[in-house]
Amino acid sequence: MRHWYSLKRQMQKAKIVPSIWSEHELSLFLEVEALLHLVETLRSDLNAQEAWMLVSGYVVEGLNDTPDQRRMCLQLRIHLRYVKTASAWRSWFTWYREQPLQARLYTFSQDKRLERVGGCVLMEDRLEAYEALLIGQEQTSIVASHEEYASAGQEYTFIVDGVAQKLMIPAEFQQFAGLQTSGRIVPSRTRREALIVNLHTLLQTAAEIDALEFEVGIAKRGHWKKRLERLIFSQRTAIETFQPSQTITLEGLYHLAGALGVGKSTIIWVLTYHLARYESKHITVVMNTVVETISFAVWLRQLGVQAAPALGRNRADHALKYGLANQASLSIERVFDPETPPDPVLNWFPTPCVLSGMLPTPIPVGQEPCYRLEDAEGNHHDCPLMSVCPVHKVGRDLAESQVWVLNPMSFLYSSAPKSIGNGRLSLFEAVYRISDLVIIDEADRIQVQWDRAFAPAQPIAGSYDALLDTLRRKIAVITTGQRRRISRTTAFNRLSKMDNQADIVVNRAFLLLGRSRKLRTWLMRRQVTNARLFYLLIEDLLKNLPARTSDEEKQHIKEQLEEVFKRFWQQPMRDQGSDLALWVKNLLGSDARDHELQRILERWLAAQMQWKLPLRDKRRHVARRLELAVVLAAMMKQTNDIFHQLKGIEDQIGSLDTGTVELREALVALVPDSPIGEMLGLRFLDADASNRTGVFTATRHRG
Repeated sequence: MRHWYSLKRQMQKAKIVPSIWSEHELSLFLEVEALLHLVETLRSDLNAQEAWMLVSGYVVEGLNDTPDQRRMCLQLRIHLRYVKTASAWRSWFTWYREQPLQARLYTFSQDKRLERVGGCVLMEDRLEAYEALLIGQEQTSIVASHEEYASAGQEYTFIVDGVAQKLMIPAEFQQFAGLQTSGRIVPSRTRREALIVNLHTLLQTAAEIDALEFEVGIAKRGHWKKRLERLIFSQRTAIETFQPSQTITLEGLYHLAGALGVGKSTIIWVLTYHLARYESKHITVVMNTVVETISFAVWLRQLGVQAAPALGRNRADHALKYGLANQASLSIERVFDPETPPDPVLNWFPTPCVLSGMLPTPIPVGQEPCYRLEDAEGNHHDCPLMSVCPVHKVGRDLAESQVWVLNPMSFLYSSAPKSIGNGRLSLFEAVYRISDLVIIDEADRIQVQWDRAFAPAQPIAGSYDALLDTLRRKIAVITTGQRRRISRTTAFNRLSKMDNQADIVVNRAFLLLGRSRKLRTWLMRRQVTNARLFYLLIEDLLKNLPARTSDEEKQHIKEQLEEVFKRFWQQPMRDQGSDLALWVKNLLGSDARDHELQRILERWLAAQMQWKLPLRDKRRHVARRLELAVVLAAMMKQTNDIFHQLKGIEDQIGSLDTGTVELREALVALVPDSPIGEMLGLRFLDADASNRTGVFTATRHRG
């Protein structure tokens, strides 16, 4: 990404783009061009309005179906934040075409085929930056640049508990900037050799572990050899039968299955020790809990294997959990006993930030300004003491260790220590690059935690921490306060318009549900998608046909309704060719009264079903269900678009305090987007004592 950041500075310095552009708008401009460069590289005859298909994560026959093409598309997909979906791309592609020709690298024919602009300013630099995104660049160096560190004699600012703190870096600190204490080169790997382990060899290793535990004085010994001797191991054959086996062959995905307590975890502990000690393999083990993560790393260290846990930033809470579970081994008497070897975990417990000594109050654990010392120009710098600071002891141990022990959340959310590679690397990517084997203990329980991370349920409307309610407060603060300048940007205005429209349809939904207990009961029974909502509605409509209606007529009516409803829910905010979408447009933009809007839908439904007006109570209730389904389809569409827009504008407006921790974009980009958008389903929770309106929640797709 070095070329990318350098290009942004060059574009600003050369004044190629409007001076009023925000950093966000410049990033958008470059992302659009990067994707257009991919089109130019792969299929210059492609209609550029359909370029998003290349970075959707899917393989399209005849477009990106060779290994090299697919690799380039996935490489670029990982680096794009704003323009990966069809709606986002078409919107920002239109915006790009409206920019001055002298700023653009590409122009377009009438059928939207791209053509490169001759003599474009910084053309070679732009193409070099875009090409770097397509081919990917490996992390090979282990030494960070001295320019990234805060300099002596300068004043820096950072935030602690919402309050700005200032300090001057002493000259004595500068000698530690970039000091190489430990590091690890990150290789480029695509293949791993099969690992073949003999169970008899593992028995010998287990006996060695028993002797070592006695020698180093581990109080609670494992009796590993005895436990392994009881194990009966069978391997599944190609014809799906099981045969007794004395070897474990680890190649690709390997599933070790067995009943509770038969010895699966025993194999994992002994196997990890054996592969690290005798075969010099780098192993990553994912344990179910923080306590198990730390305990396993401590045990390996006590046996002489270089191991370290990856704990994430919530270190104080992790230390408390481990301390409560191991009170005996961490008692004051034992810790200060000169005859007792020091517990490795003491090096990984939270320690005060060194910079706290220069401030009137100490810096809380988890708020250390390690990478965010801000200079007068707003640039962020690293603390020069990171190479020796005790806060980063566990990170330095990770760089040196042969076994990394993770918990499910640190695998997803944590960054690798800066001494691993030469840039900011996610921990999961470092695992992929470095480890020879990844072991997941209690895989079924960890799968549940990962499911919650990748498909979380989140309040959408109706509660203080709901997405749309939180966003509305945030926008109100910006448009009425000193940050009003943000409202000049195209992205903010688009988000604000979406928020206004979402507010109208949400209010309409609550109005309908508040008036009708029948509607609330109907909706609360299920989690709904657009398809489920409208197919349930079709069932209700078919039940209201006259008894004399033939099966052929019913089938014909069903097919007609399916066609009409599907055309609507796929594009609920576009009125071309859809009377229901036109009704949504009236709801959003007209001053039509409640009764008028309902009468419009009743007339439309009566025409579809050949009912006589006015409708009887039962049919009127079905019409209210139609109205609710139409409103919810519009709500889901707007919320889907807002989810995506927020990814690119939170750096301007700040993150929303919704209590949901976002996954890394690079992790989410590893799998294709959901064809129906981020929001997979909507659920309505009825009013209770704490909430009189009810709450809409959604299950989100995040990879």
